Parts: sequence; structure tokens; C-alpha cells
Amino acid sequence: MQVVAIVVLLIAVSLLDQATGLFHLTVLYVIPIIIAVWGFGLSGGLITGAVALGAVTATHWIHRSPTLTADIVTDFVVFAFAALVIDRLRRELTTTRALEARRDFDLRIAREVQNERLSPVPADARFDIASALDSVFELGGDYYKFDSIAERLFLCVGDISGKGTSAALFATLLDETLVDALSVFDTLADLVEAVNRRMYNSMPPEMFVTMYFALLGDSSIQYANAGHVRPLLYDAAEATVSELSDADGLPLGVAAEIDVAPVTRPFLPGSMLLMCTDGVTESPRLLARPELLQRMFEDTLKRGPQAVVDRTRTVAEADGQTDDVTVVCVRRRM
Repeated sequence: MQVVAIVVLLIAVSLLDQATGLFHLTVLYVIPIIIAVWGFGLSGGLITGAVALGAVTATHWIHRSPTLTADIVTDFVVFAFAALVIDRLRRELTTTRALEARRDFDLRIAREVQNERLSPVPADARFDIASALDSVFELGGDYYKFDSIAERLFLCVGDISGKGTSAALFATLLDETLVDALSVFDTLADLVEAVNRRMYNSMPPEMFVTMYFALLGDSSIQYANAGHVRPLLYDAAEATVSELSDADGLPLGVAAEIDVAPVTRPFLPGSMLLMCTDGVTESPRLLARPELLQRMFEDTLKRGPQAVVDRTRTVAEADGQTDDVTVVCVRRRM
């Protein structure tokens, strides 16, 4: 098809040149040269250029042009230059596409590895659990983890400062740090301090991690906040939704030592905990209407954790996702 197009264009330009005698129209020969280079490489373009030069020579001779030699030399330079430039562009485009394909492959593998590090929902008959993580880019810095510790459910939600690859790398470090800390778990305060020390020693000064830690037992919840978005708690006994604002502390990684004061509250059957990252609270819709999150939680909680997670994600991403969005919801079964 490309060969046909090249031949047709060469003939058409040649006939136009001969019919009009307007020798400046020979610049139109550049079009079939471009097609030839793009389809067959530099050699194809040079061959097409040679054919075009022959046609130009014949046309000038037919019209007995007084500037035959000068025009032929000029056309030769233009045709050769056009072929070389287009060939350079074609090679650069091929290289760019290969690099993009390689990058996409690497990012896909990295995304799969990152997703595999997210904890599966544990099989705990005492709780209904739902979770979701939607990265704004291929890789992200949001994180959550579940574990079972001494007949209690451990869960945390974190957010590494920044976005993209750098945040994803530190999310991997955070996961390894938590795995190590949980293996020698003593108290929630000790766990938070151990994670903070590792992140402080490993991260650059401009980066930090906000994180919320919680331990859920048969009838209580113990929690600590390291600069993270405050969760919402539905207290089944009081039938009220409140923000857990009494355990706030510094983000992880900003200081070698941080004061951690875990708080314990009742978590009776029917109670529900909603944790998220600032990709939710600072999304366009919720940033304009911050009260909407609590209202949405109150309206949806009777339908269960999965409905709460789905509704929260929908609202957070409704007007365009600007940050990683993570939502975790846990309900104590009756």
C-alpha cells in the first residue's frame, strides 16, 4: 500500500511540474520521500529521492530551464536532508516506544509486587472487613495491613508522603518494617516506636509516613495515631458516629523519638470503624464538603463494611482522583 502511494505521488508531482513549469513545486517530492523513509527506512527514502531527482531533471530539461544545474543541486540537498531528518525522527520514535514498552512492563511488575504485599482480609469470625486501595499513578504510597496478634486483630492504614515510584519504594520498606516489628510485638506503643525508628533512619529528611494503628479485641479497640487522618467510629451502644481524635501524634520518620499514647475504647458487637487516607478527605468533593464523609458513613453503615468502602471510593473519585485512595472498614459482628 505504501509503495502504491509513493508511486502515485511521484507521478502526480512529476505531471504537475511538467504541466505548469512551476519548478518550485518540486518541493512536493518531499512528501513521497517522507512516506518512503517512514515505511522502508533511510535506503527507501534515498531511492525515492533519486527517482524524484530524475523526474525533476527531466522536467527542467523539457522546459529548458536556464538554472538547471543550480536547481538540481538544490533539490538534491533538500531531498537528502529530508530523508536524513525523517529517518532520525523515525529511529528516535522507535527507541522511545521501546523504552515506554519496557517502562510499562516494569511498572506492571512493580504494581503486582506492591499489590501482593497488601494483606489479604483475615478469616476472623468476629469481624466483617472490607478494604480497597486505588493508586492515582501506576505505583503509590498508600498502604494497609492486617494481622492476628494474641487473639486480637491488628490493622493499620498508612500514607507515605509523595506519590509514584519513590513513595512505593518506601511503602515496601514500611511493610518489611511492620513484619519485623510484629514478629516481636509487645505493646502497641512499642510497635509504633519501633516502626518510627526504622523509618526515621531509612527515609530522607523531606519524607515521612502518616499512619493509624489499631488493635481490635472481643469488646475493645486500642489505637494510636501517627499524624494520620482520624478514623470514624460508630459506637453501637450509643448509636453515634464520632471522630477518634484523642490519640494524635507526630508522623513517623520526622523525629528519632515520638510520644505515643494509645487509647482504648469499647468496640461492642455492631460497632464499626472507618479508616482512610487523605486521598479521601482531600478529594475535590470532600474537600469542599468535609462533613459529607461522616454523613455518608452514617447513611451506609447499616449495609455493611463493603458498602461503606464502595460508597467512600465512589465519592472520593467522583470529581477526578488527585491522590491515592485507601479505605478500610471493620465491623464487630453480633
